[in-house]
Amino acid sequence: MNVEELFTTMVDKRASHLHLVPGSPIMIRRGASIEPLDGHILSPQDTRDISETIMSEDLLDDFDEKFQADFSFSVPGLSRFRIVCYQQRGTVGIVISTNPPAPPTLEDVTPPQSFVDKLNDSPSGLFLLTGPRGSGKAHTLAAIVKHLLDTQNINIVSIEDPIDFLHKNRKGVISQREIHTDSLSYENAFRALNNLAPDLVVVTGVSDFDVIDKVLNLAAQGNKVICTAAAPNAIVFLERIIELYPPHLH
Repeated sequence: MNVEELFTTMVDKRASHLHLVPGSPIMIRRGASIEPLDGHILSPQDTRDISETIMSEDLLDDFDEKFQADFSFSVPGLSRFRIVCYQQRGTVGIVISTNPPAPPTLEDVTPPQSFVDKLNDSPSGLFLLTGPRGSGKAHTLAAIVKHLLDTQNINIVSIEDPIDFLHKNRKGVISQREIHTDSLSYENAFRALNNLAPDLVVVTGVSDFDVIDKVLNLAAQGNKVICTAAAPNAIVFLERIIELYPPHLH
């Protein structure tokens, strides 16, 4: 099965994830169940070949240095996929998840209306979307961004690692900048914001101190920022932020 057939099979079977690990058949996840896709046992060369097919040269170099790469991959006319390649036992493992080809709507994800109203009405501030991994943060964020683009004259700059959903310019416009593809780093992407004059800055995958610090400074300077972070809730995330700073800055 070639890579294109792999993606097509995933969509046809409505799978949420594919797991590719040497020494095992391809495992397909649908709902809570996970089962073999077929009887073929993957070899280390199989997963390495697949990773080299779907990763650019820059991503391959990054993977060889860091032993992990997290990126998106589009198949025109089919769907957009989130891919994690990682090293385990000296071999390449791959997890593929799928996103719908178009962003969801607010009706699809039903975020709290008070959150959406506050985001609409506030000229500045930091807005957090938190939850455990797999809780739907990316889908909720995509629905909110789509709603803003559909209803407001707004300039949005989104800094993403990687891009999960591709948005269309409508009443508002959006620039989606993927780390390692459209910007060398978060630092470079943040530095460019002054020249892009955004009404809203979107930042995904906020996890390390440097990115958190830049997000907080951006909001403190009077910008409107919405970001996603893996945490049980916003309170826990804010407590983690405080712990990252030296005591004299609390």
